[in-house]
Amino acid sequence: MTGGGEWKNVICPFHDDSKPSLRVRLDTGGFRCMVCGAHGGDVLAFHQQRYGLSFKQAAQQLGAWRVA
Repeated sequence: MTGGGEWKNVICPFHDDSKPSLRVRLDTGGFRCMVCGAHGGDVLAFHQQRYGLSFKQAAQQLGAWRVA
């Protein structure tokens, strides 16, 4: 992880990345890749995109949704 301030640069899991191109905001979980364009506003959006899940599936896996 590199970068100063609230934004950090990390290797992007959404494409074949060899140097940190994904910027992540640590206080909100917002993220944007400067190479492939993947982006979202929070950790739930990241989890959805990373694993190809629906909103409900991602929320359940992260423990934010109870199955009724």
